[in-house]
Amino acid sequence: MRRALARSRGAVQGQPADLYEYRADAAPEQLQQAEFLEYRPQPLQQAPRQPAPQRQVPQQQPPQRQAPQQQPPQQQEPNVQPRQRQPEPTQAQPQFQPELPPLSSITFYVFTRNSAQPGILHVGDENSFFSSGFDVQRPTKVIIHGFGSDVNKPMMVTMKDAYLSAMDVNVLSVDWSPLSARPWYPVARANVDVVGPRVAALLDWLAGHGASLGSVHLVGHSLGAHVAGIAGANVRSGRVSRISGLDPARPGFRDVALPRRLDAGDAVFVDVIHTTAGLLGMEDPIGHTDFYPNRGVMRQPGCTDLGPRCSHEKAYKLFRDSIGQEQYEAVGCDSMQDAMQGRCRGRPVVMGERASGTFPGIYFAVTR
Repeated sequence: MRRALARSRGAVQGQPADLYEYRADAAPEQLQQAEFLEYRPQPLQQAPRQPAPQRQVPQQQPPQRQAPQQQPPQQQEPNVQPRQRQPEPTQAQPQFQPELPPLSSITFYVFTRNSAQPGILHVGDENSFFSSGFDVQRPTKVIIHGFGSDVNKPMMVTMKDAYLSAMDVNVLSVDWSPLSARPWYPVARANVDVVGPRVAALLDWLAGHGASLGSVHLVGHSLGAHVAGIAGANVRSGRVSRISGLDPARPGFRDVALPRRLDAGDAVFVDVIHTTAGLLGMEDPIGHTDFYPNRGVMRQPGCTDLGPRCSHEKAYKLFRDSIGQEQYEAVGCDSMQDAMQGRCRGRPVVMGERASGTFPGIYFAVTR
């Protein structure tokens, strides 16, 4: 049964505010606006007036001399400290905390054109350096995967193959999959702070063997973009030449202070491609040059899924294709908002592997 709550006029006219009447026969349309029901207060009954009592003036008595009374000895109260209130224990929600693998779980694979099998580098192990096939005379591309990935996943394999097909370079594939395994994203996010300095230690070790940091280019996807940024910030033997952040992860990084995430100060040139801005990826420009292809948001061209995964992966696919023959032209924008709305008519530049830091800024591109 529907009821309409109607507040009395008496409450409006100064009568008690708790006078309400319920109408059980109210129609549905009357529920839209409650009707005021007339309230008729009963006349107040006045109590008979009682005569006011006469005030009696007390008579002043002469002061009486009292003999001094002996006071009993006062007992000293024990010095008792106030009891501190113990905080009530809070019942935490049961959470599974997986055991963190040792740092030796981070594996550095070396791929070159000269060997079909990868070498493995161990920082501080001279034998691994000479047997890995790493050539200090070649440029070095460092590829870092994100959450739930590893060295055998499409992002790592296809990026490595694209580089070796187009250039004579060292490809260093950083496999930190034991520290970034699904489904524990908070654990993987925390391990970014651990893996970044380890990559920096590797680069310093290679620089000690004659490798030039001026020819080192780090490419990271999602969480891997922040690993690359932290690595660049922690290198002690110089500055790396370039970091490319491919849709850098947003969850857990939006309000993080530097240098615990990717930033323009982590390398001589930092370029960023945004494809799920404001969702899985960072929306704010954080590099020297930030590209927002197809407005930088899901759903990216070719993605038919309802979730953001395909659009998140679109960033590395665009970059991978640009290593070969694909060319992506982008135009300058006045702001991030203009880029995300496609309202840009500025200077044209190239997005992807062939991007340069000559004209820093925010750019919009249209891709397939």
